[in-house]
Amino acid sequence: MDTGKPLTYTVYRGVWSIFHIALVGLLVVIGMVWYNTDHTGDRLVTEWWYTLWNVQYAIANAIPFPWGN
Repeated sequence: MDTGKPLTYTVYRGVWSIFHIALVGLLVVIGMVWYNTDHTGDRLVTEWWYTLWNVQYAIANAIPFPWGN
């Protein structure tokens, strides 16, 4: 099916798609290497977990219930 698009447009889209897939793949690999280097990812996840836990605790205790001590 001919859509009337020029060949250069089709080539451009193909080259850009390949470049984009390679770039996203490279960023994923870099992220995985960073995450696994010197336990950086473990520390990051642990800090986020404790921060979220502290926020949840603060919100849960912001309004005292009349039946609580």
